[in-house]
Amino acid sequence: MKKQILAVLFIAPIVAYCQSYEPAFAYHTENIVIDGKLDDWPKKTEYYPISNIGFENLIEVENDLSAHFRIALNKERKSIYLAVEVNDDDVVIEDEENIIDFVDNLYLYLDLTHSQFGSSRNLFQISSKYTDYSGNVSTYWSPYTTNISWKDIDYKITQAKNSTIYECEIFLRDDFKLNSVIGFDLIVADIDSKEEEEWLTWKNGTSKSANSTRLGELVLVENQSNLGYLEGKIDELDTSFNNVKSIVITSVENPTFWIRANVDSLGHYEIKLPKGHYEMKPEIVLTSPLYSSGFKQKSRKIDLASNKYFTIKPNDTTITNVRLHLKQLPLGLFEEQGVLFQESFDQQKIDDFVKIMMDYYEIPGVSLALIHDNKIVYNSVFGVKNTLTNESLNKSTLFEGASITKTVFALMALKLAEKGDLDLDKPLYNYLRFPNIEHNDNYQKITARHVLNHQTGLDNWPVGAYAGYLSDNKADLEFEPGSDFKYSGEAFNYLGRVVEHITEKSLSQLFEEEIASSFNMTSTDFSYSDSLESKISLGHYHKLPNFKDKFKGVDSPASSLMTNANDFSKFVLGLLNEKYLSPESYELIYEPHQIISDSKKLYDVKIKQGISHGFFIGYLPEGKMIMHGGNNGDFDCKYGFMPTKKIGYVVFTNSNLGDEFIRLLELYLFRGEKSLSDIDN
Repeated sequence: MKKQILAVLFIAPIVAYCQSYEPAFAYHTENIVIDGKLDDWPKKTEYYPISNIGFENLIEVENDLSAHFRIALNKERKSIYLAVEVNDDDVVIEDEENIIDFVDNLYLYLDLTHSQFGSSRNLFQISSKYTDYSGNVSTYWSPYTTNISWKDIDYKITQAKNSTIYECEIFLRDDFKLNSVIGFDLIVADIDSKEEEEWLTWKNGTSKSANSTRLGELVLVENQSNLGYLEGKIDELDTSFNNVKSIVITSVENPTFWIRANVDSLGHYEIKLPKGHYEMKPEIVLTSPLYSSGFKQKSRKIDLASNKYFTIKPNDTTITNVRLHLKQLPLGLFEEQGVLFQESFDQQKIDDFVKIMMDYYEIPGVSLALIHDNKIVYNSVFGVKNTLTNESLNKSTLFEGASITKTVFALMALKLAEKGDLDLDKPLYNYLRFPNIEHNDNYQKITARHVLNHQTGLDNWPVGAYAGYLSDNKADLEFEPGSDFKYSGEAFNYLGRVVEHITEKSLSQLFEEEIASSFNMTSTDFSYSDSLESKISLGHYHKLPNFKDKFKGVDSPASSLMTNANDFSKFVLGLLNEKYLSPESYELIYEPHQIISDSKKLYDVKIKQGISHGFFIGYLPEGKMIMHGGNNGDFDCKYGFMPTKKIGYVVFTNSNLGDEFIRLLELYLFRGEKSLSDIDN
């Protein structure tokens, strides 16, 4: 058994990495009866494997679980036929609590709008005894609706000891269109008797409810007679672009018809298409032509330099080879001196810089405030809250503050220390236990000072973030507290619970009483609530809105702040003027408790960095900057200020590429042309 498990562990990453974007094709057929028997299906109907391994799953034994599907349509009935066949060594159909997630079941995803920018989709869960319907899982942020429900689905399931057949007819009615594409996907959920769950998906990846572009594509055509083939190669596929996994093909006559074609490791692609004229573009991540290399600030936009357009003829093959073109960063916008070091500056030039860089990085929305000569001199918003609705941002629109929450909380903790209510060097377990880590003897050495300076030895979120400490998850310390640096949100959450225990108040209450009132912050909330829904921007991944669950009423001292540059700039200006805390406490912020090694730097690797009781210090050639950033994945933000120069900035973005935009903005504001040598273009 161990050898089999090791073999699967070796090949599973390859399966997950090599996603195929090729669509499924449904052709017209008649005389199929939904009875759970498949002998009336046409013999030539294509089989599509459901073979991608879902997250956190391990199929231990060969042939333990396998599945495939067939699909067809009936143009008179305006419907789709679906047959899914599952081979399983342990079929589970009964559950004492009548919960579908505890038996073998099928997830069926449908997105009839199939927008390139994300759209609503329906999720149906089907098993032999139970069903579940998640409806339009994204209606609150998407203007598109998918009008389909259980009344539009006829299904029959037959099960034997080691197999299951799901047969369905899905009535699309007015949404049925030949020569069209809809979003479609399947997940086979296998619950073994020993309560081990295994997932197989058609298209790779899970969390398909979070974004419709994670679904596969289903092409509805009457027959194969009007289909042709596209073949080609991306010429000179530079190694820097080696994550070009697909091209997006769009019909010139009907732009709503779009589809992906897989690109292999050598740059080859091939796909069947209905006859017509088409345009292609490279797809790097989701639907964006941005090549990105993680948090190394090297994302670059690429395009096809030639042969963007081609024609498909029936029963013919079109050969189209293309060449990639790199779009350079528009660095000509940089001025000789950093803008905030100039005696006066042209606000229009700043506007232009922000808009041009937003366009390059495809950032949907930005909230920006600047401090000059100890005054807030610039406060603007750009772009939209949501790329689907195109609703414009305004100065009261809220963003997720992510990890800049830590600096707000740090002031609250330092204030408690000034009052004598919190001893920065007293082991925290003397205030409140942390059962998840108390099996480690070093746990009793953790102090508030260790937490504020990320020296506890805890990883970032080892027990599950937010309320993870309520779980039974265990976590270890990677080193003795105080001996090294390791960024940890979990440690901040522990200290947050200690503070609530000491004060007998929630962090939201403390924030309102202590920080909001002292800094005149009138539109910042320490955590999310339903009352904020209309004010909050949506986060995005490469311009695609991201749907995710909100943690309502959860006060996380590490990440839960909701704010914007208009309001948060008041906090930064207050720090510049040393409000709220004593000069002695500000010295703890201004002077590093530890210098961070190059391998552990969180921000620009080109500059020396230190950590100082909840804040980071960046040593620029122009002087010392106190700063902190935040990244929740689909939101990026940062602020920084120079106490001796009385200048600073605050910026929030609703994009996963915000950190790249912010780095260039920071260089533009503080460094100017002299920093261009630090940028790899």
